Amino acid sequence: MMSWLKALNRRRLFWKRLRVVKKEDLPQRHPLTRPDSVKRLLVIDAFPGFGDAVYTNGLLSALACDGLEVSVAAREKMLSVFRTNGALKATYSLESEADREACLAESFDMVVDLDYNHTHTFPLRMPWLKALRAFTATCSEYGRELNVFHDFIDISRFAHVGERLGLVRAYVLGSEDVEPIRPVFDVPEHAPLEFRAVYVNTLASQDDRCLSADQIAQLAAWFRKERKLCGLFYVSDDVELEEDAWVRRIRPDSFGEAASLLKETVAVITPDTSMVHVAAAFEKPVLALFCGKERDYFPAYAMSETWAPRSEKAMVVKPDESLPGKVVPVSAISSSALEDGLRWLGDVVEEKAS
Repeated sequence: MMSWLKALNRRRLFWKRLRVVKKEDLPQRHPLTRPDSVKRLLVIDAFPGFGDAVYTNGLLSALACDGLEVSVAAREKMLSVFRTNGALKATYSLESEADREACLAESFDMVVDLDYNHTHTFPLRMPWLKALRAFTATCSEYGRELNVFHDFIDISRFAHVGERLGLVRAYVLGSEDVEPIRPVFDVPEHAPLEFRAVYVNTLASQDDRCLSADQIAQLAAWFRKERKLCGLFYVSDDVELEEDAWVRRIRPDSFGEAASLLKETVAVITPDTSMVHVAAAFEKPVLALFCGKERDYFPAYAMSETWAPRSEKAMVVKPDESLPGKVVPVSAISSSALEDGLRWLGDVVEEKAS
């Protein structure tokens, strides 16, 4: 009974949001058919997170390798990722009217809008979508009801974001074969470290994904006890962290600087943030700490399933999901579970070193 009510309420919310979005829609759809082949492609990525960006960058790189001329329109903040991709024809800022005019002067065979869950970004995307004169596909269940789009890509068929973007690639190529997309990010070279280090990220944009003070202390104690690796800790300024040869505090000024430093380490410990996927892009062993019971936008999948690290060596640790609450925070991960993860990470690092 409860699941039926949840589904009903979800559908009611869908139609409520759709009525708002439709106010910005075209009165009728442009009469365009899907091109027989795609040579010039524009991808619109309005996602606000760097984790999404490094995966989208992987999609763009794959399509460029397929022989397409690929451009991307994204938030200005995310262009720091896409501008590192030398395979792209052009990058455009969604917030820039000048970039929009420059983009509209180009000719595209197809446009793909990747946003599947953010109805509040339609005001940012609509001026572009309404002005473009190309066959346009959406990944959004809201978008499939709008006249600005010509087709719908149902990415909910797949659990992991890599497979979802693999489906987008297959759609553009007109293929039935879905190959998972890997995250891609190129960064400036960082000065090599003189010691073996582990990048330890303890912060996230959501409070329930942040590590607790006790967990940070446990991690620091592990590095001091093992005396084999130096933990580079990215922690809040209000967290007391005693520094020594095995525990050091880092303060990267930007996402790019953090990624450059991470690239020089031998492994990564992080909650569910973009650093999980930067680690995967550089093939670093990663100990990923996820919330319990947290669901993806598509509720059939757990967040830890959709955003699981795709490093060759990866371990996901979650709290006991029998604990109360709609979402069980990372801070509820037990000390024993965290210790098991650290033991695994130490073994993996030593195995790679040998």
